[in-house]
Amino acid sequence: MGYFYERGIATEMDKEKAAYWYLKAADQGYPRGLSNIAYFYENGIGVEENIPLACAYYQKAVDKNYPRAQCNLGLFYEKGIGVEKDLVKAIELYKAAADQGDDCAQCNLGYCYDNGIGVEIDHKQANEWFEKSAVQGFARAQYNLAWNLARGIGAEKDEKRSFELYEQCANQGYPLGQFGIAYCYHHGRGVAKDIKKAIALYEIIAEKDDSDALCNLGYIYENEVPEDEIDYNKAFTYYTRSAQLGNGIAICNIGDCYEHGRGVKKDFRMAVKYYKEAADMDIDIAQYSLGYCYENGWGIVKDMEKALEYYHKAADHGYEDAIKALERLENKDK
Repeated sequence: MGYFYERGIATEMDKEKAAYWYLKAADQGYPRGLSNIAYFYENGIGVEENIPLACAYYQKAVDKNYPRAQCNLGLFYEKGIGVEKDLVKAIELYKAAADQGDDCAQCNLGYCYDNGIGVEIDHKQANEWFEKSAVQGFARAQYNLAWNLARGIGAEKDEKRSFELYEQCANQGYPLGQFGIAYCYHHGRGVAKDIKKAIALYEIIAEKDDSDALCNLGYIYENEVPEDEIDYNKAFTYYTRSAQLGNGIAICNIGDCYEHGRGVKKDFRMAVKYYKEAADMDIDIAQYSLGYCYENGWGIVKDMEKALEYYHKAADHGYEDAIKALERLENKDK
């Protein structure tokens, strides 16, 4: 009854009635009822949000070895929600649920292995758990596995399978999967490069104020469309929208637009302003560009110490132009 009211199956959706029936089931010790009413208390669905009560009901369901409750209570221990943070306990709960086939727990466990949360980093094992979850259709696991396969993390690089996984999670409406498909068409990863398709997909995502999609659209219109379609004004507009959402690459690209007078009047001082903002966000290309401005006195007082400082910051990220700049200056001093 609770499930029918929650989902609006054969009746009008009514979260309060769903909560009423879940509570009835929970009071009789039914594991699924315990877990579902815990979720309602956790999220304030049909009842007032009450994290302590959510914890209590999840624990009762965990005591009955109910996998989804194990997964959800594991997240509480991972994040310190309503309980003292305990990563060992979180892993224990995720593992118990994952071993019973819970797709969310399998994904969460994979994420912990991927990032060293409560366990040693083990990308191979992370992918194994992502795979178990992904084959059950869990969108987040499909995306995480696609990300790793695209980069050869924990497995041999497989861009074709990565693209297929992006498609699978995108078809479920998972936003990052939609971005993944656009990125693949943009760069020809696992599928033939198609800038027009990339633009169309990025534009759909950009409507939801996705800063990465906006930034990539700016870059495409500045650099990657046919010469007669290059539109610096449109590129600058996309960069600006992305930068307003806090995207460091877009902020750096605005600096580049000011440096070269693309879509805006050339202004070295404004270029330095945006490079500095992006450099403070640890964007390597911005650090290099700011170093170059300091070296040459573009838009700022020439300062070789500052130039070296920013070249070193970019070089620490492995940025090739910064490494070459340091080598050039070192040879110059000899």
